[in-house]
Amino acid sequence: MTRPPRATDLTTPVELAEARQLTSEALAAALHPAYAEALGRLPVGAQAFRGIPFQFADRSDGGRWLLLDREVTVDLSGVEASHVVIAHFCDTWRDPVTGRPSDLPVGWVTPVGQELALYTLELESGRTVERTIRRRFEVNDGIVGWGQGAFASVPHPVETPL
Repeated sequence: MTRPPRATDLTTPVELAEARQLTSEALAAALHPAYAEALGRLPVGAQAFRGIPFQFADRSDGGRWLLLDREVTVDLSGVEASHVVIAHFCDTWRDPVTGRPSDLPVGWVTPVGQELALYTLELESGRTVERTIRRRFEVNDGIVGWGQGAFASVPHPVETPL
């Protein structure tokens, strides 16, 4: 019998309802077509990834997804934290004009190191901390093949022997 993962009491999920703007259908239309079916398999509700609790919107929620295709602000005022951990994935790369080459299957991650986002935290002290989010470093494609794991982030599934 497998026990569900437990979450530590030392962390708290942040509510993102005000920032989430897309339904699953709208997100599927924005991503590579291979993601349409996969989005339905992503977790909902209370989850614990590597002991860290997350609260994902239900599939019925109108704004289930937050797409970083523009500047998005999440108000963390009043939150005392030493770290911010984000559960995220990125779309598979494709050329804006010609699309994804037919000989490059979805799951093969390229271009490695492509800058996708800039996360900025404005601290109570007035100092700001910025982190560039790069493909296959801080975030991975939502669909990856064997050997295509990110270098500087940890996937949510815990490794288990087959």
